[in-house]
Amino acid sequence: SEGDFKNLRLALDAGADADARASLDEDQKSALMYASANGHAQVAHCLIEAKATVNLEDNRRYTALHYAAMDGRDAAVVDLLINSNSSVTALNKFGHTPLYCAVQGGDVTCIKILASHSVDIIDAVENEGWTALSYAAFQGCIDVMRCLVEANASVNSENGHDTALNVAVRKNHVGVVQYLISAKARTDIGPHSALQVAAVEGNIAVAKYLVEHACARIDGVGSSTTATPLEISSEKMNVQMIKYLTAQRADVARMFAPRMRDAPEESLCDEGREIRRIFSAQVRTS
Repeated sequence: SEGDFKNLRLALDAGADADARASLDEDQKSALMYASANGHAQVAHCLIEAKATVNLEDNRRYTALHYAAMDGRDAAVVDLLINSNSSVTALNKFGHTPLYCAVQGGDVTCIKILASHSVDIIDAVENEGWTALSYAAFQGCIDVMRCLVEANASVNSENGHDTALNVAVRKNHVGVVQYLISAKARTDIGPHSALQVAAVEGNIAVAKYLVEHACARIDGVGSSTTATPLEISSEKMNVQMIKYLTAQRADVARMFAPRMRDAPEESLCDEGREIRRIFSAQVRTS
């Protein structure tokens, strides 16, 4: 409130420590961190004028800019902190940059501001292997992803586990998959191909899009898994995926092993009998 702001000015003019931390806060946040998290631009400006340390860290190594970005209450606070030499490369204990925190918060305006100042670290990988783009893919936020890609985030950067495309495929975010393909994401890099991931998760709508619009190789594999999408689908007993992949001329020769071909009818479950029928028909027409 206006009264609280006046009291703050009086306290600072009387020599109060601009970097004072909350005694009951286990994270030991400073007044500037609280102001930033709550979007109080006027209070933040007053504290900075009083020589508050903009890059001060709390017990989890968050700075005021991390809090402003994460909570996204007021983009003016983000602007103020950056213009006051807050570090856009500061890492909290989780390895998150302020930009990554903004992506977690989802405020597009804050993301745009931070992305424009974070070009050199836009593909930074945090402690668990996520990039800002792969996390946005996980959340299914196309607007956030567009901000990052327009700021030159790499659509083919691996997050230590997967590409952003594979993350979107795994979460069955069809719209995100479509956007990433339009942004030139590749379907064949990383430990698993995008189509392998779709087969693992049984996401047939995504599989169809990858094959029909992204030219994904029907028998394509990644760097660490040799099982084809068809083999994976057979193991998962996913009849619908098998029907689709065989219709797209997936290689059934290595799948139709003697143990399935010659197995007694009564030894197979319903899905197994259906899969054998599909493979038998495909072999006869090959």
